Amino acid sequence: MANKNRQEVQKTDVSNSGESGYCTLSYAEKKVEAIYEFVKSPTNKLYMLFLNYAVHVFDDILKNLQTEEPMIHLLRKALNKLLRNVLTRFVKPSAFAMAQTVDSVDYKSSYNQKTDQELVIGEDAREGRLKKFYVTVRRYFVSCCDYMIAKLPLKDELLRPAEAVDVACQQTSKSSSLTYFLERFPTLLPKGVTNDVIVEQFISYQSYDIQDYIKKRIDETWLSIGQLKDEVGNCLFYI
Repeated sequence: MANKNRQEVQKTDVSNSGESGYCTLSYAEKKVEAIYEFVKSPTNKLYMLFLNYAVHVFDDILKNLQTEEPMIHLLRKALNKLLRNVLTRFVKPSAFAMAQTVDSVDYKSSYNQKTDQELVIGEDAREGRLKKFYVTVRRYFVSCCDYMIAKLPLKDELLRPAEAVDVACQQTSKSSSLTYFLERFPTLLPKGVTNDVIVEQFISYQSYDIQDYIKKRIDETWLSIGQLKDEVGNCLFYI
């Protein structure tokens, strides 16, 4: 009796699944089938190969933004490097010569864009030469640049003066960068110390041998520099 009931249930399940006799696909199976249909398309395969190659342009900046150590002194250069890296993949070198800054390059002009054969898309994706694919690649690059210029602090006036704390720029930094921070953040000035004293110490720091005090992190480096004393025990640098 039990076997008879199970057989009837199985027949009912089959009849409800459709005239073909096949069971209805589950949600997961439908997703797998949809992905398969997408992947087997030659054009879509090109898109995936291209994106797999192109996404690595963001690796360095993402690592810098996620690190725990202070990186603001390197941020402006890193952001401009990122934008330039994307631009050079589809924009002619001559377009950079006509622009004053990297974020003012006219990358939307077809005249300034490279030919399909010169686009930097990765060798795997270059095996396919579909016009529609190249059009989409250009749109991708343009959209990336649009977003970066709109969202990244490329013109933030604070970032350039912040480069003065980079010990790699010790001899080329400007004292005006220091006065910018003192005027914008007056609480940074130690009690009883004037702007003139800080500027004098800064130009003295620029000629000082600090190689023995450079650490891996910039904050640790400046902590070490800040502990330097003169012959009577006074701080050499308040900065």
